[in-house]
Amino acid sequence: MIYAVCGKPVLHSKSPLIFNNYFKSCGSSDVYTRIAAESGHEIISFLRSSGIAGCNVTAPFKDQVIPFLDRVDDEALRLQSVNTIKNRNGVLTGFSTDSYGVYYTLLNCGKKYKDKRAVLLGAGGAARAAAVALDRLGLRVTVVNRTFEKAVSAANLCGGTAVTPDNAEEAIRKADVVINTLLPEVDIIKSEWFKEDVLALDAIYKESVFQQKAMKAGVRYVRGEEWLYYQADRAAEHFFGKRFGDIKPPESFMEPVKIKTGTITLTGFMGSGKSSIAKNLAFCTEIPCYDMDEIIENSEGVSIADIFKTQGEEWFRQKECELLEKLCENNEKKIISCGGGVVTRKANRDILRKKCLNIWIYADMDKSLERVANTNRPLASDGAEQFKALFESRKELYAGCADMTIINSDKDVNQSVRRINEEICEQIIC
Repeated sequence: MIYAVCGKPVLHSKSPLIFNNYFKSCGSSDVYTRIAAESGHEIISFLRSSGIAGCNVTAPFKDQVIPFLDRVDDEALRLQSVNTIKNRNGVLTGFSTDSYGVYYTLLNCGKKYKDKRAVLLGAGGAARAAAVALDRLGLRVTVVNRTFEKAVSAANLCGGTAVTPDNAEEAIRKADVVINTLLPEVDIIKSEWFKEDVLALDAIYKESVFQQKAMKAGVRYVRGEEWLYYQADRAAEHFFGKRFGDIKPPESFMEPVKIKTGTITLTGFMGSGKSSIAKNLAFCTEIPCYDMDEIIENSEGVSIADIFKTQGEEWFRQKECELLEKLCENNEKKIISCGGGVVTRKANRDILRKKCLNIWIYADMDKSLERVANTNRPLASDGAEQFKALFESRKELYAGCADMTIINSDKDVNQSVRRINEEICEQIIC
């Protein structure tokens, strides 16, 4: 089965580290990847067309997906935020597990919270979830936000009070817990405002101004990975009917996500549009592009279809394997458009995982069939049912070695290229 996290941006997400480590520890063949989505509607369309078992939803789509779901649980409705979607026989149900992330993070810190004071910085979806968790722990909450009306709305979830940043100093000086849900660069507090024994919790796991202030004050600081892990633990219960138990994330979980710079590979089924995207991505980034099918055709002097007829698929797959290995011998910047069946060989999947920033280009089957109509693709001439069955046999292989997925059903090439650039431009091009 396939699971994923959907967001914008999403390449930095550590959720795959949590879930794939869990699957590996359990001996499961399930996989978890990232979806670089454009909208809540696109996420739901992808879930329905791909049939993946479930996904987590991150910013900015937690409220956008709600109108398109079949069912939404009570807490998600109350928060107007969904971060977990379960697909059961085509019925999509939305849940919110963010409050549990805060709740169990704070419990794990070993402090007593009843009737203590807490300050929430921010009033968005993460803050609203935190407000519910703080209320559940019995804390008295003050919500700080520049837009006072939003602060009031979040405070109403926990019977708390609302203030603007200009009036936050007194509440922060008295707080036993301060939770930051603001963007990393936002600076609205001073380090000297923290009490000596305060607990400072961050919603994010990038370095933030809040982190700098807490570290300067010498107070106990808890990074956003704890929150992420415990909300994922609750999401696992919705996905699999059980939590992670004794299985903890790998040591690399606390480190920044390492973006593989150098070789970008595009994989995907026939008609997904990967060749066109690769060429356009190469044009706008001025990175060399290699189309594996074209290279093999030029080398042999005949089409892929003729190679299949005369030499057989197995011969072609071996050539494909040798070519990918050769193209990935060095870490020079390059873009490779892979053949649709490249993932069927384990040796190729190992290269894609270890040496490449691999992007799965996905298109729904109707769109893919439309794109390959009247072509001489060797495996596309056996009818729609066989075409779809072949995709199903490869679907988990694509997801299992993908660092990120681009949905290319209804986009033009330039839109997909732009979406890729939004995620990887700084790491790959600069």
